[in-house]
Amino acid sequence: MVLVIDAIKGVQTQTSECIIIGELTARYLIVVLNKVDLIPENVREQKVKMLKEKLTKNVFSSTRFKSPPIVAVSTVEKIGIEELVSRFNETLSIETSRATSSTDPFLFAIDHCFAIKGKGTVMTGTVLKGSVKVNQNVEIASIKEQRKVKSIQMFKKPVSEAQAGDRIGILVTQLDSSKLERGFASDVGVVRTIDSVIAKVSKIRFYKREIKNKSKFHVSVGHATVMGVISLFTNNTSVFDINSDYMYVDQLPDHQDENKTNNHYFAKIEFETPIECYSDAELIASKLDTDINLNTCRLALHGKVIHMFSKSDSKMLDNLKVYKNKERVAQIDRIVDDYNLIGKNLLKKKNARLDLYIGKKILVTMEKGESSSDDTSDNEVIVSQGILEGSFGSSGKFKVRLNQPLVLKDKKRFKGLGLKIKYSVNIYDKDRRWIQNDSLIK
Repeated sequence: MVLVIDAIKGVQTQTSECIIIGELTARYLIVVLNKVDLIPENVREQKVKMLKEKLTKNVFSSTRFKSPPIVAVSTVEKIGIEELVSRFNETLSIETSRATSSTDPFLFAIDHCFAIKGKGTVMTGTVLKGSVKVNQNVEIASIKEQRKVKSIQMFKKPVSEAQAGDRIGILVTQLDSSKLERGFASDVGVVRTIDSVIAKVSKIRFYKREIKNKSKFHVSVGHATVMGVISLFTNNTSVFDINSDYMYVDQLPDHQDENKTNNHYFAKIEFETPIECYSDAELIASKLDTDINLNTCRLALHGKVIHMFSKSDSKMLDNLKVYKNKERVAQIDRIVDDYNLIGKNLLKKKNARLDLYIGKKILVTMEKGESSSDDTSDNEVIVSQGILEGSFGSSGKFKVRLNQPLVLKDKKRFKGLGLKIKYSVNIYDKDRRWIQNDSLIK
């Protein structure tokens, strides 16, 4: 990543956001301190030295780049150009040593498209994955067309093949350049037009506001930035499996809090308009409507796309199992003996079905201070547990059989005691069926 900083204006809000994006997407950073010709020549050397020290100490030392090279440049007076080229060469020699796989599916980011009369249409951009050869068929997902590669140029020189990292122009025929500006060319099926994704996500550590379930953000994927609604869930495995169980979460934890747990966080993101996307694509969700003059980070979360869904395959989401913890609170009507009691007021509606709760685990709880049992929450402890056996009469009362005895001095006095059924509902289950599972209910 090359980060250009105005030597006069210094670090601005958008500069800080670029540093954050660099932390998420780049392995190396070169800082260009630009327009140094605007600093008077008699104090330029001293001023540039102070600026470099200030940037390293106050800005970059807290990032993973720590102490990146900072090159003072002026294109007007040709200052620092040779040093900048030297820094490029050093970084490129490191990057080219990294192994790239030509067996990966071909993926090409198009940033410009134009027609050449009598020859065809040129798509310029960067190869992100895999490789491409002359006479190979490529797909342009955004316009749903396939074309054969007629020729490839790299820095105005013809080549027969290009691979990941190469900056090239691809010539194809019979492509209307007015249909395409930015986009992707790829092997068939690599890029899809989709309406939602599941991504593994983390909160960006500089974002100070809460990221709540069902929040709406500007989501940037590839060339697109569209509005999207996020639904958050978690479990303790880093690899997503659509057949596994996940827990609903109200909000994404802060960066440092996430690192304290073994949980990994995922989001289903539903886009307001379809986008072109590919597997493993990086995404960033932002609050771009925040006033840029507030000097606050607008970048909220980042992640990687795991699954993509179009409207035609959205039924696959019906198999997603994200459980939200719920509970029903009831009262004790009377205690029959150490192992049996009668409860009431479990059902809040007249047409509610008690049979849904028969055979389910039920807890006898007590307010803190009333017992010395183990804590189950901040406000209560469990003193016994049992099974809801069935109804008692026709008034909505029910029978409870306890697993262990409920020992009280006076069974007619049970102030502070209550009954509670804890369960989990899959939020994607249309029938809202619920389960009791100790691994889910916490």
